[in-house]
Amino acid sequence: MVRVIWLFTALFLLVPSRCEASMNGSDTLVINFTNQEDATAKAKWSPHDRLDITKDGLGWDGENSSSFDSWIETKPMPVGFSWRPLTQTGVQVVIDPAPSSFKLPNGQTSTPYPGQVYVRHSPDSKHWSSWQALRHDSAQDRNVGKRTFSGIVAIPHRERLNYQKRLTAYTKRTDVAWASDEEALAFLIVKEQPEFFRDNKSFIGYLQFLFEGSSRGSQRIREFRATAGWGMSGRHMPARDPATEKDRYVPWRFVAPK
Repeated sequence: MVRVIWLFTALFLLVPSRCEASMNGSDTLVINFTNQEDATAKAKWSPHDRLDITKDGLGWDGENSSSFDSWIETKPMPVGFSWRPLTQTGVQVVIDPAPSSFKLPNGQTSTPYPGQVYVRHSPDSKHWSSWQALRHDSAQDRNVGKRTFSGIVAIPHRERLNYQKRLTAYTKRTDVAWASDEEALAFLIVKEQPEFFRDNKSFIGYLQFLFEGSSRGSQRIREFRATAGWGMSGRHMPARDPATEKDRYVPWRFVAPK
C-alpha cells in the first residue's frame, strides 16, 4: 500500500497544552494482476476456476463476444492514522484497461458494459457497513483508456454520537498514556462492550472494494488501483510519554479481538 501525508502543524502560545495541525494525505492500494503473488495477497475473485492470471492480467482466453459474470473483492485497506481514524474520505478506483469494443456476428460493433465498483467501510475490519456504489466516469474512460469510478465515504454525525461521548470523556482523562489515542480507546471500548462496533460504525478505519462485471474472452484486467484522499483536523493532546506517539503516523491498525 502506498501513502502520502502532509502535516501542517502550529503550536499556539495561548494554549500550550494542545497541538493544532491540519493533516491531509492519501492511501493507495495497487493490485498488479499480471503478478500471481501480488494479486492473491491483495484480492480474491470468482469464478476462481474459470479465471486465471498470466503476464497479460486476470481473465480468460476466448472469443470477445463470449462472457460470464465475475467479481473481484479487495482485502481490507487501512486508512487514516493509527491514533486517529477518518470520518470522511474521497475514493477513486481505476481499473486498467477499459473494455475493448468487439464485432458482433452481424458486423455491428459493441462496447462491453464497464462493470460496477462498490465500497464499504469498517471500524475494526470485522463489522462492515453495507456496500455503496461508486459513480462511473465514462468520459474519463475514453480519455485515458481505463475504467474510473469515484465517490465519497462519510459517517453521519448521528452514527457517531455514542462513540463521540466516549471519546470526549477519554480526552479528559489524566490516568492514560495519551488522551488523544483513539486506538487505545477502541481497545477499552471492546473490552467493556465486545460488540460495540457491530452497532456503531463510528469511523472509517478500513475500506474494502468490490468490482462486479462481465469477463469477456481475451480481455484481461492488468491493474486495480484504489485511492482514498482525506483531510482532518490534527488538534490533539500531547502524550504524557512522548514514546507513545512515536511511529504512530501509520494507517489505522485496530482489529476486533477474536
